[in-house]
Amino acid sequence: MGGPQPASTEGSQSSRVDFIAGGLSGGLTRLMVAPLDVVKIRFQTQMHPDLSMPAMNQPPVKYKHVGQTFRTIIKEEGVLSLWKGNFTASLLWISFGAVQFATYERMSKIGVFGQLHASSSESRWKRMSWSLISGGVAGFVGTVATYPLDLVRTRLATQTEPKVYRGMTDCFMKILSSTGPAGLFRGLVPTVGEIIPYIALQFMTYEEAKILYQRFVGPFSQDTAIKQLCCGAVAGTLSKLAVLPLDTVKKRMQVSGFDRGHGQHFQVNGVIDCINQIFKREGWKGFYRGTAASLYKAAPAAALTFMTYEQCKRLLLKN
Repeated sequence: MGGPQPASTEGSQSSRVDFIAGGLSGGLTRLMVAPLDVVKIRFQTQMHPDLSMPAMNQPPVKYKHVGQTFRTIIKEEGVLSLWKGNFTASLLWISFGAVQFATYERMSKIGVFGQLHASSSESRWKRMSWSLISGGVAGFVGTVATYPLDLVRTRLATQTEPKVYRGMTDCFMKILSSTGPAGLFRGLVPTVGEIIPYIALQFMTYEEAKILYQRFVGPFSQDTAIKQLCCGAVAGTLSKLAVLPLDTVKKRMQVSGFDRGHGQHFQVNGVIDCINQIFKREGWKGFYRGTAASLYKAAPAAALTFMTYEQCKRLLLKN
């Protein structure tokens, strides 16, 4: 991934392969990490005690840690609730994966970026810059193209009984009727602000981890699944830690005004107001709610995403 491609893989055929492999990667990864995603969202969207008010006057926090959250969700909503909103989320991951990888690979073949990455004599920082720029562009394009699905997925994952939305279509229609088309893009600004550095760092870290892996573990004539899993896990962990506060702000904005979200009713008027409310109520720790769940999800998700993409692409190019 990200190097000079044989002539037979260039052009529209290569783009189709990148698109299909990215979509397959997103769908397969989503199926396996869905429960962790639900737990992460519950942590990030529940309201925590207001530090400016006496603790005795505030309701207790419902979700305290990963294990307890799993048990609570299963007890109150059933095992299948761990895949709540999974159809919508699967569409999101498939669409985002397809657009993201197709865009990233396309960036490797155009202008100075392709030449920069193809040259082994270039300095390390130039190679890393190429990965950062390409990853950022891929993240931006993928996010804007799929954002309404992300918002609907979050709403479906945070609702409890009795349900507000009967499914994806009902959620879309109710958001449109209450807030108009703009409502489907609520939280887009912090999402783009999060996803550009997140995907940029993820791709850059993955590319560099592969080089270090090959240097210290041993040379390989081609990528192996184990190598891709290890490097993907490192990339997912480091990139998620870097942008977790932005992810929390995004999730809080997505459930803003949603009365059936977890915890107290949360209403914000933009990104700055959201940041101020979180800091005022919960302090800096409020931006790191669900860190454990986020990392438990980020590491395997990135590992599986990169591994399945590389392997699917290899198989597709053989046929």
